[in-house]
Amino acid sequence: MTQRAKVHNETNCGKNIVLKGWLAAALLACGAASSAELLNSSYDIFHELFTVLNNSFKKQWNQQHPHDKLTIKQSHAGSSKQALAILQGLRADVVTYNKVTDVRILHDP
Repeated sequence: MTQRAKVHNETNCGKNIVLKGWLAAALLACGAASSAELLNSSYDIFHELFTVLNNSFKKQWNQQHPHDKLTIKQSHAGSSKQALAILQGLRADVVTYNKVTDVRILHDP
């Protein structure tokens, strides 16, 4: 497998994981409400990627759930800065960081 094909496969795998994560978060956030709002807290470099993914996901969600409109907000900064904001009270539904330690600090008790 060429390096280019390997990178392409890894990128597609990452997109699938992100979309599945969004779906799970959306299902948890919606409940019986007539509208849903998600906040994605992510490492700044992912801003453009999530702008595209969010729009695609939101369009699909709103078509499948016409009475449960979805709003997706984004919070982008350095990974550690975002993790600190959550520890200080920012209520994020989805986190996508580039450092394992930033995810671990939110996960571990």
